[in-house]
Amino acid sequence: MKKLLLITCSIAALFFAACKKDKQPTPDNPYGLPNATTEGKNIFACRVNGQNWISKTSIYNLGGGVSNDTLYAHGSNPSSTTYYEQYDIAIAGFSYLNNIYLLNDTSIRFAQFSTNNQCFVPQSGLGVGIGKNYEGQLTITKLDTTTKILSGIFWFNISTDNCDTMKITDGRFDIKYY
Repeated sequence: MKKLLLITCSIAALFFAACKKDKQPTPDNPYGLPNATTEGKNIFACRVNGQNWISKTSIYNLGGGVSNDTLYAHGSNPSSTTYYEQYDIAIAGFSYLNNIYLLNDTSIRFAQFSTNNQCFVPQSGLGVGIGKNYEGQLTITKLDTTTKILSGIFWFNISTDNCDTMKITDGRFDIKYY
C-alpha cells in the first residue's frame, strides 16, 4: 500500500512540475516577428512586402534615442556580403505617448531605407541608394529617459527607383539606448 501511495505521489509531483514550466508569450502577430514589447529587448523588426525583416542586434546594427525633442530609431541587417539594408525613423516635435505621428517625408517626420541593392540609384557617389517614405505612421509606445528605453510601432511605404513600392507593415522597435 505504501509503495502504491509513493508511486502515485511521485507521478503527481512530476505532472505538476511539468505544468509549471515557463510558457512563451503568445505572439502578437501570426508571422513570426518578435513581439512588440516595451522592455528594452533590443528589437527592430517589420514585414517588407509580406516578408519578415529583423535587424541584427549588435550595437552597430540597432540604435535609437532622444536628442532635444527628436526621437530616432534604426535597424540594419547586412543580408549577405553583398547587400546592406537599414531603416531609419525620425520624428521631431514629439510630445505624447500613444499618439499617432504621420511619417510624411518632411525633414522632421520621416522614415527612410538605405541600401546598396539594385532597387535604388546610388546617391552622392557612396554606392548607397536612399528611399524616403511618402506615407506612414509611427506610434511611440514607451519613452523612459531614466532607464533609456524607446519603443514604438510603425508602418510606411517607400517608392523605389527601379523596383516596386516597398510596403513596410507590422513594424516594431524596442530599444535600450545609451
